[in-house]
Amino acid sequence: MSEYDVITVLGNGFGPEWGVPPFVAQRLELVSALYKKGVAPKIALSGKWSINWDKQNITPPTTEAQVMKEKLLQLGVPEEDIYFEAHSKDTIGNAVGLKMLFKKKPEIKNILVVCADFSRERASYVFNEVFDKSGHTVTIIPTPTTFTGNVEMEEFQRELLEKQKPLIKEIVQNIELYDASLQNLYDMPYYKNHTLDKVAHAAMGGMHTGGKIK
Repeated sequence: MSEYDVITVLGNGFGPEWGVPPFVAQRLELVSALYKKGVAPKIALSGKWSINWDKQNITPPTTEAQVMKEKLLQLGVPEEDIYFEAHSKDTIGNAVGLKMLFKKKPEIKNILVVCADFSRERASYVFNEVFDKSGHTVTIIPTPTTFTGNVEMEEFQRELLEKQKPLIKEIVQNIELYDASLQNLYDMPYYKNHTLDKVAHAAMGGMHTGGKIK
C-alpha cells in the first residue's frame, strides 16, 4: 500500500529558455524516484507562472506545470499518472488550486507536498490552513534551491507569511467562492496592490542566475 495518495510538486519559476530550472529538475528526479518506489500512485504538478510576469505585461510561452510535466515524462512517469494544475501564480494559489482539483478526486486523502527549502515554513502553514477540515492530511518535504541557507530569504519568507495570514484566513473562510480558474483569487485587492520584489526575483529567474536578491 502506498504511503501517500499523491505527490504534489510546486513550481519555482523558469530556467533558461523557459525550461525547468536545474534545482527543479533535481526535485522532479526525486519525485520520480519516490513514485517508482510506490510512495504514491499519482503526481500532481502545480503552477502557471509568477503573478509578477503579469505585472510586467509579459506572457510566458508555457507554464511551470507544463515544463515540469515534460521533465517527468522524460523520466519515465506515465502521463496518466500525472495530474495538472496550471492556474496558480503563488504558493497560496497552489494550495487553493490543488484543493479545487482534489475535490473531484475523493480517493485522494494523504498529500505529500514537495517544495523549495526556503519556503517550507510558509508552504506548510498555507497548505494546512487551506486543507484544514477537508479530510486531507498534508506532509511537506523541502528540496534544495540556490537559496539554501540564505538567511535573508528565510527571514523574508517569515515576514511574508505574517503579512499573508489575514489574506489566508479570508480565503479559507470563503473557499467556496473559488473554482479551478482561480480568477476570483487573483482579483483580490492583495494581489492587485502588492509587488513582492524578492519573491518576484526568485520566481522570475533569480533562482537560476545565482540566487541573488535585488
